[in-house]
Amino acid sequence: MPKVKCLSLKARFLVIFLSGMLLAVLSFLTLYSIAKSLLDDYFTYTSYVMDKEREAVSALEAYVRENKLAATDSWELKKWAKENHMMILAVSRDRFLLYENSHTGSSPLSQTDSLQVYRTLQVFHQVEFADGVADVFLHKNYQRSYYLTAIAVAAFVSALIWAFFFYLGIGPLLEAIDLQRQKSEEQETLVLGMVHDLRTPLTGLMGFLELSQRSESDLPQLQAYLRKAREKALQIRSLSDQLFDYFLSEKDSTFALEAPARAQYLLEDYLSELCFELGAFGFAVEAALEWPPIRISISMEEMGRILNNLLSNIQKYGDPGHPVHLSGIIRDKYFGIRITNHVRGGEADLQGTHIGLQIVRKMMRRMNGFAESKKENDLFQITLFFPIRK
Repeated sequence: MPKVKCLSLKARFLVIFLSGMLLAVLSFLTLYSIAKSLLDDYFTYTSYVMDKEREAVSALEAYVRENKLAATDSWELKKWAKENHMMILAVSRDRFLLYENSHTGSSPLSQTDSLQVYRTLQVFHQVEFADGVADVFLHKNYQRSYYLTAIAVAAFVSALIWAFFFYLGIGPLLEAIDLQRQKSEEQETLVLGMVHDLRTPLTGLMGFLELSQRSESDLPQLQAYLRKAREKALQIRSLSDQLFDYFLSEKDSTFALEAPARAQYLLEDYLSELCFELGAFGFAVEAALEWPPIRISISMEEMGRILNNLLSNIQKYGDPGHPVHLSGIIRDKYFGIRITNHVRGGEADLQGTHIGLQIVRKMMRRMNGFAESKKENDLFQITLFFPIRK
Protein backbone atom coordinates (compact mmCIF):
# COMPACT_ATOMS: atom_id res chain seq x y z
CA MET A 1 0.00 0.00 0.00
CA PRO A 2 2.69 2.66 0.78
CA LYS A 3 4.37 1.95 -2.58
CA VAL A 4 1.10 2.47 -4.44
CA LYS A 5 0.54 5.75 -2.62
CA CYS A 6 4.08 6.86 -3.47
CA LEU A 7 3.46 6.15 -7.15
CA SER A 8 0.20 8.03 -6.89
CA LEU A 9 1.98 11.08 -5.50
CA LYS A 10 4.53 10.92 -8.32
CA ALA A 11 1.72 10.69 -10.85
CA ARG A 12 -0.02 13.68 -9.28
CA PHE A 13 3.23 15.67 -9.40
CA LEU A 14 3.65 14.81 -13.09
CA VAL A 15 0.06 15.80 -13.85
CA ILE A 16 0.50 19.14 -12.06
CA PHE A 17 3.79 19.80 -13.85
CA LEU A 18 2.49 18.93 -17.32
CA SER A 19 -0.79 20.77 -16.79
CA GLY A 20 1.15 23.86 -15.75
CA MET A 21 3.38 23.57 -18.82
CA LEU A 22 0.36 23.19 -21.11
CA LEU A 23 -1.29 26.20 -19.52
CA ALA A 24 1.94 28.20 -19.90
CA VAL A 25 2.28 27.27 -23.59
CA LEU A 26 -1.34 28.19 -24.30
CA SER A 27 -0.89 31.45 -22.40
CA PHE A 28 2.27 32.25 -24.38
CA LEU A 29 0.62 31.56 -27.73
CA THR A 30 -2.43 33.62 -26.79
CA LEU A 31 -0.45 36.58 -25.44
CA TYR A 32 2.00 36.63 -28.34
CA SER A 33 -0.79 36.34 -30.91
CA ILE A 34 -2.54 39.33 -29.37
CA ALA A 35 0.69 41.35 -29.18
CA LYS A 36 1.68 40.43 -32.77
CA SER A 37 -1.72 41.43 -34.08
CA LEU A 38 -1.49 44.79 -32.35
CA LEU A 39 2.06 45.37 -33.61
CA ASP A 40 1.11 44.35 -37.15
CA ASP A 41 -1.75 46.85 -37.16
CA TYR A 42 0.46 49.56 -35.72
CA PHE A 43 3.23 49.14 -38.29
CA THR A 44 0.74 48.76 -41.14
CA TYR A 45 -1.48 51.76 -40.43
CA THR A 46 1.10 54.23 -39.08
CA SER A 47 4.09 55.99 -40.64
CA TYR A 48 6.55 54.49 -38.17
CA VAL A 49 8.54 52.51 -40.77
CA MET A 50 8.58 55.38 -43.28
CA ASP A 51 9.77 57.80 -40.63
CA LYS A 52 12.60 55.44 -39.71
CA GLU A 53 13.56 55.05 -43.38
CA ARG A 54 13.65 58.84 -43.83
CA GLU A 55 16.01 59.07 -40.85
CA ALA A 56 18.22 56.41 -42.44
CA VAL A 57 18.19 58.24 -45.79
CA SER A 58 19.22 61.47 -44.08
CA ALA A 59 22.12 59.64 -42.42
CA LEU A 60 23.13 58.16 -45.81
CA GLU A 61 23.02 61.61 -47.44
CA ALA A 62 25.30 63.01 -44.76
CA TYR A 63 27.70 60.09 -45.25
CA VAL A 64 27.72 60.60 -49.03
CA ARG A 65 28.40 64.33 -48.72
CA GLU A 66 31.13 63.86 -46.14
CA ASN A 67 32.96 61.25 -48.23
CA LYS A 68 32.03 62.69 -51.66
CA LEU A 69 30.75 59.29 -52.81
CA ALA A 70 29.51 58.41 -56.26
CA ALA A 71 26.58 56.04 -56.75
CA THR A 72 29.03 53.38 -57.91
CA ASP A 73 31.34 53.49 -54.84
CA SER A 74 30.18 50.04 -53.79
CA TRP A 75 32.72 49.34 -51.04
CA GLU A 76 31.97 52.56 -49.18
CA LEU A 77 28.22 51.97 -49.52
CA LYS A 78 28.65 48.40 -48.32
CA LYS A 79 30.60 49.64 -45.30
CA TRP A 80 27.84 52.12 -44.40
CA ALA A 81 25.14 49.46 -44.83
CA LYS A 82 27.00 47.06 -42.55
CA GLU A 83 27.58 49.66 -39.84
CA ASN A 84 23.92 50.66 -39.88
CA HIS A 85 22.65 47.04 -40.00
CA MET A 86 20.82 47.50 -43.30
CA MET A 87 19.37 44.28 -44.63
CA ILE A 88 19.06 45.76 -48.15
CA LEU A 89 20.64 48.84 -49.68
CA ALA A 90 20.08 49.32 -53.41
CA VAL A 91 21.05 52.27 -55.67
CA SER A 92 19.56 52.65 -59.15
CA ARG A 93 19.54 55.27 -61.85
CA ASP A 94 17.46 55.40 -65.02
CA ARG A 95 15.97 51.99 -64.21
CA PHE A 96 19.38 50.33 -63.96
CA LEU A 97 20.74 48.86 -60.73
CA LEU A 98 24.10 50.40 -59.83
CA TYR A 99 24.58 48.81 -56.43
CA GLU A 100 22.68 46.18 -54.43
CA ASN A 101 23.62 45.01 -50.92
CA SER A 102 21.24 42.13 -50.16
CA HIS A 103 21.65 39.30 -47.69
CA THR A 104 23.45 37.31 -50.39
CA GLY A 105 26.43 39.67 -50.33
CA SER A 106 26.83 39.43 -54.11
CA SER A 107 28.99 41.84 -56.09
CA PRO A 108 27.43 45.04 -57.38
CA LEU A 109 25.60 44.73 -60.67
CA SER A 110 26.10 47.41 -63.27
CA GLN A 111 23.15 46.67 -65.54
CA THR A 112 19.96 44.76 -64.85
CA ASP A 113 16.65 44.56 -66.59
CA SER A 114 14.43 47.44 -65.46
CA LEU A 115 11.45 45.16 -64.75
CA GLN A 116 13.52 43.19 -62.25
CA VAL A 117 14.58 46.43 -60.57
CA TYR A 118 11.07 47.78 -60.14
CA ARG A 119 9.62 44.42 -59.17
CA THR A 120 12.12 44.23 -56.31
CA LEU A 121 12.42 47.86 -55.30
CA GLN A 122 9.14 49.45 -54.23
CA VAL A 123 9.94 52.60 -52.22
CA PHE A 124 12.67 54.91 -53.56
CA HIS A 125 14.36 57.90 -52.04
CA GLN A 126 16.34 60.33 -54.19
CA VAL A 127 19.87 60.95 -52.90
CA GLU A 128 22.40 63.43 -54.30
CA PHE A 129 25.66 61.58 -55.04
CA ALA A 130 28.92 63.06 -56.36
CA ASP A 131 28.07 61.81 -59.86
CA GLY A 132 24.43 62.91 -59.74
CA VAL A 133 21.05 62.03 -58.28
CA ALA A 134 20.19 58.33 -57.82
CA ASP A 135 17.24 56.35 -56.48
CA VAL A 136 17.93 54.59 -53.18
CA PHE A 137 15.97 51.71 -51.69
CA LEU A 138 16.88 50.60 -48.18
CA HIS A 139 15.33 48.18 -45.78
CA LYS A 140 15.99 47.44 -42.12
CA ASN A 141 13.84 45.37 -39.77
CA TYR A 142 12.93 48.25 -37.48
CA GLN A 143 10.04 46.21 -36.03
CA ARG A 144 12.22 43.29 -34.93
CA SER A 145 13.02 44.63 -31.45
CA TYR A 146 9.32 45.16 -30.73
CA TYR A 147 8.42 41.60 -31.71
CA LEU A 148 11.29 40.24 -29.63
CA THR A 149 10.08 42.30 -26.68
CA ALA A 150 6.57 40.90 -27.18
CA ILE A 151 8.00 37.37 -27.17
CA ALA A 152 9.99 38.06 -23.98
CA VAL A 153 7.00 39.61 -22.17
CA ALA A 154 4.67 36.79 -23.25
CA ALA A 155 7.24 34.20 -22.10
CA PHE A 156 7.74 35.96 -18.76
CA VAL A 157 4.00 36.25 -18.07
CA SER A 158 3.50 32.60 -19.10
CA ALA A 159 6.29 31.55 -16.74
CA LEU A 160 4.59 33.46 -13.92
CA ILE A 161 1.29 31.74 -14.74
CA TRP A 162 3.00 28.34 -14.72
CA ALA A 163 4.77 29.12 -11.42
CA PHE A 164 1.53 30.29 -9.80
CA PHE A 165 -0.37 27.23 -11.06
CA PHE A 166 2.45 24.96 -9.89
CA TYR A 167 2.47 26.69 -6.49
CA LEU A 168 -1.29 26.19 -6.09
CA GLY A 169 -1.05 22.56 -7.14
CA ILE A 170 2.10 21.59 -5.27
CA GLY A 171 0.84 22.91 -1.91
CA PRO A 172 -1.78 20.17 -1.37
CA LEU A 173 0.64 17.64 -2.82
CA LEU A 174 3.33 18.58 -0.30
CA GLU A 175 0.71 18.35 2.45
CA ALA A 176 -0.22 14.88 1.21
CA ILE A 177 3.45 13.84 1.20
CA ASP A 178 3.90 15.21 4.73
CA LEU A 179 0.71 13.47 5.84
CA GLN A 180 1.94 10.20 4.36
CA ARG A 181 5.28 10.64 6.14
CA GLN A 182 3.54 11.33 9.43
CA LYS A 183 1.28 8.31 8.91
CA SER A 184 4.29 6.11 8.22
CA GLU A 185 5.97 7.35 11.38
CA GLU A 186 2.77 6.80 13.37
CA GLN A 187 2.43 3.27 12.02
CA GLU A 188 6.07 2.53 12.82
CA THR A 189 5.60 3.83 16.37
CA LEU A 190 2.36 1.87 16.65
CA VAL A 191 3.90 -1.41 15.50
CA LEU A 192 6.87 -1.01 17.87
CA GLY A 193 4.50 -0.19 20.71
CA MET A 194 2.25 -3.13 19.89
CA VAL A 195 5.24 -5.47 19.83
CA HIS A 196 6.13 -4.24 23.30
CA ASP A 197 2.52 -4.55 24.52
CA LEU A 198 2.21 -8.05 23.10
CA ARG A 199 5.54 -9.14 24.56
CA THR A 200 4.48 -8.33 28.12
CA PRO A 201 1.37 -10.61 28.34
CA LEU A 202 3.08 -13.23 26.16
CA THR A 203 6.00 -13.42 28.60
CA GLY A 204 3.54 -13.71 31.45
CA LEU A 205 1.56 -16.40 29.64
CA MET A 206 4.65 -18.49 29.03
CA GLY A 207 5.69 -18.07 32.65
CA PHE A 208 2.34 -19.19 34.07
CA LEU A 209 2.19 -22.15 31.70
CA GLU A 210 5.66 -23.24 32.85
CA LEU A 211 4.65 -22.86 36.51
CA SER A 212 1.46 -24.82 35.93
CA GLN A 213 3.52 -27.62 34.42
CA ARG A 214 5.60 -27.77 37.60
CA SER A 215 2.55 -27.71 39.95
CA GLU A 216 0.92 -30.97 38.91
CA SER A 217 0.21 -32.06 42.52
CA ASP A 218 -1.15 -28.66 43.73
CA LEU A 219 -4.57 -28.38 42.05
CA PRO A 220 -5.62 -24.97 43.53
CA GLN A 221 -2.28 -23.45 42.59
CA LEU A 222 -2.52 -25.00 39.13
CA GLN A 223 -5.97 -23.52 38.63
CA ALA A 224 -4.68 -20.08 39.70
CA TYR A 225 -1.82 -20.32 37.17
CA LEU A 226 -4.21 -21.38 34.43
CA ARG A 227 -6.55 -18.51 35.27
CA LYS A 228 -3.69 -16.04 35.02
CA ALA A 229 -2.57 -17.65 31.75
CA ARG A 230 -6.10 -17.27 30.36
CA GLU A 231 -6.12 -13.58 31.31
CA LYS A 232 -2.84 -13.03 29.48
CA ALA A 233 -4.14 -14.92 26.44
CA LEU A 234 -7.23 -12.69 26.43
CA GLN A 235 -5.00 -9.61 26.55
CA ILE A 236 -3.05 -10.88 23.55
CA ARG A 237 -6.27 -11.55 21.64
CA SER A 238 -7.58 -8.09 22.52
CA LEU A 239 -4.38 -6.43 21.30
CA SER A 240 -4.38 -8.45 18.07
CA ASP A 241 -8.05 -7.55 17.48
CA GLN A 242 -7.25 -3.88 17.97
CA LEU A 243 -4.32 -4.10 15.59
CA PHE A 244 -6.57 -5.73 13.00
CA ASP A 245 -9.22 -3.02 13.46
CA TYR A 246 -6.60 -0.29 13.14
CA PHE A 247 -5.29 -1.47 9.78
CA LEU A 248 -8.82 -2.23 8.63
CA SER A 249 -9.75 1.38 9.40
CA GLU A 250 -6.74 2.50 7.29
CA LYS A 251 -8.31 1.11 4.14
CA ASP A 252 -9.80 3.61 1.74
CA SER A 253 -12.70 1.36 0.82
CA THR A 254 -16.07 3.02 1.16
CA PHE A 255 -18.99 1.60 3.04
CA ALA A 256 -22.64 2.47 3.16
CA LEU A 257 -24.08 4.30 6.14
CA GLU A 258 -27.49 3.40 7.44
CA ALA A 259 -30.37 5.61 6.38
CA PRO A 260 -30.81 8.61 8.73
CA ALA A 261 -32.93 7.69 11.74
CA ARG A 262 -33.61 8.84 15.30
CA ALA A 263 -30.44 8.85 17.41
CA GLN A 264 -32.15 6.88 20.18
CA TYR A 265 -33.22 4.16 17.76
CA LEU A 266 -29.69 3.75 16.36
CA LEU A 267 -27.59 4.07 19.53
CA GLU A 268 -29.66 2.89 22.47
CA ASP A 269 -29.04 -0.83 21.92
CA TYR A 270 -25.29 -0.31 21.56
CA LEU A 271 -25.11 1.75 24.75
CA SER A 272 -27.26 -0.77 26.64
CA GLU A 273 -24.86 -3.54 25.61
CA LEU A 274 -21.92 -1.37 26.69
CA CYS A 275 -23.51 -0.86 30.12
CA PHE A 276 -24.11 -4.60 30.46
CA GLU A 277 -20.51 -5.45 29.53
CA LEU A 278 -19.17 -2.83 31.94
CA GLY A 279 -21.30 -4.30 34.70
CA ALA A 280 -19.89 -7.73 33.95
CA PHE A 281 -16.39 -6.33 34.55
CA GLY A 282 -17.42 -4.75 37.85
CA PHE A 283 -18.12 -1.18 36.69
CA ALA A 284 -21.19 0.71 37.81
CA VAL A 285 -22.78 2.94 35.14
CA GLU A 286 -24.64 6.20 35.70
CA ALA A 287 -26.53 7.24 32.57
CA ALA A 288 -27.98 10.72 32.17
CA LEU A 289 -29.06 10.38 28.57
CA GLU A 290 -31.85 12.49 27.15
CA TRP A 291 -32.65 11.66 23.56
CA PRO A 292 -33.47 14.78 21.54
CA PRO A 293 -35.71 14.35 18.47
CA ILE A 294 -32.82 14.41 16.00
CA ARG A 295 -31.68 12.09 13.23
CA ILE A 296 -28.20 10.74 12.60
CA SER A 297 -26.63 8.16 10.32
CA ILE A 298 -24.15 5.46 11.35
CA SER A 299 -22.51 2.27 10.18
CA MET A 300 -23.59 -0.55 12.47
CA GLU A 301 -20.37 -2.48 11.85
CA GLU A 302 -18.19 0.54 12.67
CA MET A 303 -20.30 1.42 15.71
CA GLY A 304 -19.83 -2.05 17.17
CA ARG A 305 -16.06 -1.82 16.77
CA ILE A 306 -15.98 1.65 18.31
CA LEU A 307 -17.77 0.57 21.46
CA ASN A 308 -15.68 -2.61 21.70
CA ASN A 309 -12.54 -0.50 21.71
CA LEU A 310 -13.97 1.88 24.31
CA LEU A 311 -14.96 -1.10 26.48
CA SER A 312 -11.44 -2.52 26.16
CA ASN A 313 -9.92 0.83 27.18
CA ILE A 314 -12.15 1.20 30.21
CA GLN A 315 -11.48 -2.38 31.25
CA LYS A 316 -7.72 -1.85 30.89
CA TYR A 317 -7.37 1.62 32.42
CA GLY A 318 -10.62 2.33 34.27
CA ASP A 319 -11.07 2.29 38.05
CA PRO A 320 -14.06 0.09 38.95
CA GLY A 321 -14.25 1.88 42.29
CA HIS A 322 -15.92 4.83 40.51
CA PRO A 323 -18.95 4.73 38.20
CA VAL A 324 -18.79 5.31 34.47
CA HIS A 325 -20.92 8.29 33.36
CA LEU A 326 -22.87 8.43 30.10
CA SER A 327 -24.44 11.65 28.82
CA GLY A 328 -25.59 13.25 25.60
CA ILE A 329 -24.82 16.74 24.27
CA ILE A 330 -25.55 18.84 21.19
CA ARG A 331 -22.83 21.06 19.74
CA ASP A 332 -23.48 23.08 16.62
CA LYS A 333 -24.75 20.55 14.07
CA TYR A 334 -23.50 17.48 15.94
CA PHE A 335 -24.99 15.14 18.51
CA GLY A 336 -22.49 13.71 20.97
CA ILE A 337 -22.33 10.70 23.31
CA ARG A 338 -19.95 11.45 26.19
CA ILE A 339 -18.33 8.72 28.32
CA THR A 340 -16.42 9.66 31.47
CA ASN A 341 -14.54 7.30 33.78
CA HIS A 342 -11.88 7.39 36.48
CA VAL A 343 -8.42 6.06 35.64
CA ARG A 344 -6.57 3.59 37.83
CA GLY A 345 -3.14 4.39 39.20
CA GLY A 346 -0.09 2.17 38.86
CA GLU A 347 -0.05 0.25 35.60
CA ALA A 348 -2.83 2.39 34.18
CA ASP A 349 -0.49 5.37 34.22
CA LEU A 350 1.95 3.66 31.86
CA GLN A 351 2.00 5.07 28.34
CA GLY A 352 0.77 2.50 25.83
CA THR A 353 0.05 2.75 22.13
CA HIS A 354 -3.54 3.99 22.75
CA ILE A 355 -4.43 2.13 19.58
CA GLY A 356 -8.04 1.84 20.73
CA LEU A 357 -8.49 5.62 20.72
CA GLN A 358 -6.80 5.89 17.32
CA ILE A 359 -9.23 3.34 15.93
CA VAL A 360 -12.18 5.19 17.41
CA ARG A 361 -11.11 8.49 15.85
CA LYS A 362 -10.55 6.94 12.43
CA MET A 363 -13.89 5.13 12.44
CA MET A 364 -15.75 8.25 13.55
CA ARG A 365 -14.17 10.16 10.66
CA ARG A 366 -15.29 7.41 8.28
CA MET A 367 -18.83 8.06 9.49
CA ASN A 368 -18.38 11.82 8.83
CA GLY A 369 -18.15 12.53 12.55
CA PHE A 370 -15.27 12.95 14.96
CA ALA A 371 -14.14 12.04 18.48
CA GLU A 372 -12.70 14.27 21.19
CA SER A 373 -10.87 12.94 24.25
CA LYS A 374 -9.10 14.48 27.21
CA LYS A 375 -7.59 13.41 30.52
CA GLU A 376 -7.53 15.63 33.60
CA ASN A 377 -5.96 14.21 36.74
CA ASP A 378 -7.66 10.83 37.19
CA LEU A 379 -10.64 11.57 34.91
CA PHE A 380 -10.77 10.44 31.31
CA GLN A 381 -13.47 11.67 28.94
CA ILE A 382 -14.27 10.84 25.33
CA THR A 383 -17.12 12.23 23.24
CA LEU A 384 -18.38 10.74 19.98
CA PHE A 385 -19.89 13.38 17.69
CA PHE A 386 -22.34 12.39 14.95
CA PRO A 387 -23.54 14.91 12.30
CA ILE A 388 -27.22 15.72 12.64
CA ARG A 389 -29.19 14.76 9.51
CA LYS A 390 -32.39 16.18 8.16
